[in-house]
Amino acid sequence: MKKKRFSKNNLAFNIISAVLVLILIFSVAVGLIGYNTFTDNANYIYGDKANEVASEAMTKIHVNHIERYLKNGKSDKEWLECNRQLKVLCDNMADMIYVICVDGSDYSSYTTVFYAVNKDNATQVPLTLGQKGEISNDSFKKEFKALYTDDNIGSTTLLGAENSITAIHPLKDDSGNIAALLCVQLPMTNLGYRANFLVKIAVSALALIILAIIIFARHIRRQVVSPIRRVSEETNRFARENKQGEKLGTVSKIEEIATLSESIDKMEEKMLEYIENLTAATAEKERNAAELSIAAKIQQNAVPHHFPAFPERKEFEIFASMTPAKEVGGDFYNFFMIDDDRLALVMADVSGKGVPAALFMMVTNSLIKQGAQMGGTPAEILGIVNDSVCQSNEANMFVTVWLGILEISTGKITAANAGHEDPAVYRAEGGFELFKSKHDIALGVMEAFPYRDYEIELNKGDKIFLFTDGVPEATDKNEKMFTLDAMLEALNKHKDLPPKGILDGVNHCVKEFVGDAPQFDDVTMLCLELGEVTQ
Repeated sequence: MKKKRFSKNNLAFNIISAVLVLILIFSVAVGLIGYNTFTDNANYIYGDKANEVASEAMTKIHVNHIERYLKNGKSDKEWLECNRQLKVLCDNMADMIYVICVDGSDYSSYTTVFYAVNKDNATQVPLTLGQKGEISNDSFKKEFKALYTDDNIGSTTLLGAENSITAIHPLKDDSGNIAALLCVQLPMTNLGYRANFLVKIAVSALALIILAIIIFARHIRRQVVSPIRRVSEETNRFARENKQGEKLGTVSKIEEIATLSESIDKMEEKMLEYIENLTAATAEKERNAAELSIAAKIQQNAVPHHFPAFPERKEFEIFASMTPAKEVGGDFYNFFMIDDDRLALVMADVSGKGVPAALFMMVTNSLIKQGAQMGGTPAEILGIVNDSVCQSNEANMFVTVWLGILEISTGKITAANAGHEDPAVYRAEGGFELFKSKHDIALGVMEAFPYRDYEIELNKGDKIFLFTDGVPEATDKNEKMFTLDAMLEALNKHKDLPPKGILDGVNHCVKEFVGDAPQFDDVTMLCLELGEVTQ
């Protein structure tokens, strides 16, 4: 057989050329995609973390007192406590946390309210209360102006110099005006690895090209081209002579070229394996669904779910509901009698969703109930539970909790708030309003934190409504939130109904607002109405 020349029309040449081009294109594509994906993921992860830290920091700042802070200076004890809490949060979770009042005329100057710098950041000198400065960064000016002038912008994140990201949240006073801006800066340390990533891609691509030239040039003819030529010649011979010839046998080590029948056998074998694997995967999926269903029932049974809960008690009426965003969730409520005259009320929201949040919820719920039954004020109970959670919190999860103890005979509620939503209180012949208090940090963030008690007085016919952020933050298909104002409007629309009717009414208003949009957060509510007090 005459040996053919290695030309541009030769199969071996075309295969080698195509492979080399594909390797080059693939290497460039992987490098670009990897670079962009690396950057986008880093921006998303660090931005999300910065916003989480900002949300936690907002719970420590009393917006309505900012003017007082600037007037009193560092002699203001409340400012000192807020500044201390921000410093602790910054040392644990951020590079810098600062609050500034921006000049609304040209957005080019600011006045410092709070400025916390991480203890490991030796290059940044913290500003002081009342210190003024100029904003030279045009990007920050633009975003500051947008936050002040556009009510539809709730917050924003900006990429800064030296691989940092800053989350900016407006702080609004009770009148809805922006009193200051909260900024949380995180270092994006992982971005420094992008250049190394591209170098590795380039070196790998070069190595692949060299290997391809060596290996393909020596073996492509023997392993691919020659066997295919033999199959083609035998096919032409059979078509020309129309008789049995020499069997091809194993013409190549490549299975697809060796024999068609063998390929078909292998295909059938693979198909059977695929069906078997698909059946097993379907069974596994059904088993997981059944396990999640059992987990959901266990979670439901972990909180009171039979109503009326205390049919023998006429002094109060209570109703609660919990709707997880997934099969199981991280929200939970609870209520239980501590003794004949004291009723504990719990509303909580665990960070995250799904099975991890549900497990964290079960543990926290159990700790709170055990702590309440052992005695103590809500603040003391939360302090003990917080220490227990911090000691075994390797997943770095946290939970916001509102805990109140109702003295049934007097209608007095002693409560403590670990970073949770304020309750709404209804006074007889009035309407529902938020009962605002100072928030302490969530459980699981910092060990040995001193939680504080406060009191709510209820009279006959008064009601208290507890909820998680899944109610006001329920989102429609246009990503518009339900809001606290809409929640209060829904409460007052049904204020004359008993607790179950109130929860049904609010739930109906939320579902009507959300429409067909998917539920992204757990929705949990509890309402109690006080009857006749005895003292």
